Amino acid sequence: MRLFSTLLLLSLLSLVACKSKQYVLADYEGLVLGFGNGGGFTGAMDYYKLLENGQLFRSTDGENYNEVQSFDKDTAVQMFSNFETLGLNNMRINDPGNMTFFVSMGQGDRVQKLSWGGGMQTPDAGLRQYYTTLIKLAGQSKNPIK
Repeated sequence: MRLFSTLLLLSLLSLVACKSKQYVLADYEGLVLGFGNGGGFTGAMDYYKLLENGQLFRSTDGENYNEVQSFDKDTAVQMFSNFETLGLNNMRINDPGNMTFFVSMGQGDRVQKLSWGGGMQTPDAGLRQYYTTLIKLAGQSKNPIK
């Protein structure tokens, strides 16, 4: 029985040790991947911020964020990597419209933001697919926080 208890304790400790550190968004100083959309008749906006560990935060005013769910850490890391792989870090598009869509990446005051929907600039297929993937993942992420 003592061996079983020891093994159980070691197993639990190894699970805790493997878990990514959890952050409060206001205290986080690393890279943040932002995305969202809104406008239209109601003017309502949805803002999301994804951290490298997979934590996902949501806001409707762009200021007050609540943790809503978590991406798998490997998926989050891949989405951060894809931002550069797709060349979004070098792209320039600033065309908000009645319905605006956006993706951003940055740390502190250094943020690369891409916005479209105004009809004057057309986002390339890679940016549109990247955005669509983020929105789908946000809706299908694991561990909803209630």
